[in-house]
Amino acid sequence: MSRADDRDGPDPRRSTGGSSVLLVVLLVGGVFALLLVVAVVGAGFFVLARTAEVEHVEMRMVMEEEQARLEKEKAQVEKEEAAKTRIYLRADFKTLVEGKTEQEVEDALGKPARIEQHGPTSHWYYEKRTVGVAIDPSVKVTFELGRVTAVTY
Repeated sequence: MSRADDRDGPDPRRSTGGSSVLLVVLLVGGVFALLLVVAVVGAGFFVLARTAEVEHVEMRMVMEEEQARLEKEKAQVEKEEAAKTRIYLRADFKTLVEGKTEQEVEDALGKPARIEQHGPTSHWYYEKRTVGVAIDPSVKVTFELGRVTAVTY
């Protein structure tokens, strides 16, 4: 090989300006691609975290509503239990039920020990709920057409 042959083509040992530009473009493009991937992954984590936070808040609201419902139900049960065990003076009992509907009586006193139905008239019996001289064994509440019309001790 002669020296002239060496001058015919580019010297592979020598760098040209074009490959440096290509290297810079590839490096800058790679950095931007990496930043894009980091941004997308970060946004994904943000969305997941926000979704989890919203679900947590919704779950907390559901739990608070359920707790309020249970407390209300517990208070109602306690009220009913207290009403079932309270002993009234005869006059107070009569005032409590007189002219009331079946639902109103049940709300005030709880369910009766027994019910007798005779056509449009029904008799509700409560045991040991009134006192005269001593505790009455039972008191009969008479309903006609759905309203209390008489109380018998």
